[in-house]
Amino acid sequence: MIAYIKGIIIYIENNNVTIENQGIGYQVFLTKYDLSNQKIGNICSFFIHTYFKEDCIELYGFSNAEQKEVFLLLTTINGIGKKTALTILSHISLSDLLKAITIKDIGLLASLPGIGKKTAERIALELKDKIEKLSINNKFTMQEETKLNSLQNAIFSLGFSKEQTQKALRNLKNDEIENNELEFLVKKCLNILTGNKTL
Repeated sequence: MIAYIKGIIIYIENNNVTIENQGIGYQVFLTKYDLSNQKIGNICSFFIHTYFKEDCIELYGFSNAEQKEVFLLLTTINGIGKKTALTILSHISLSDLLKAITIKDIGLLASLPGIGKKTAERIALELKDKIEKLSINNKFTMQEETKLNSLQNAIFSLGFSKEQTQKALRNLKNDEIENNELEFLVKKCLNILTGNKTL
């Protein structure tokens, strides 16, 4: 099984590249973001998931091990195949995806290509606990997750709907959550929801 590859890009297609390594060309499927950063002749390296099919072998490449871990978790959800999981990671950053799962932002998850409301609900339900066990450097710490949950409850208790609450949380940056107290974050969310830009 191929788990990692380093070589020279010799060909680029709309969703994959061909990487030459020791005279052999490997076709590797990439996210749109990773694909956009590649040029023919460049030396590249990717963590690889090797997928065996009846009639072929497919290689999926990731710029870091964390991205690969989340890709594999996504494929454990009923209705999400390898191509759909790759498409999801092409349309949302890893940190934003993890935040959406943490706060159960069904609206954001359901807006991703190939994901309907029921699948989005399964992602939030089945992966929330699993992402806490991953060795992901940029996933939320327990303290950050507790702060997010407290913030979500605080905004909701002020009379805002679940959708409005998730909209406000969606607009917070990860470093804002990490570096500010709950009181400041509540005020920031209220400003987002009311259109007040004083903060």
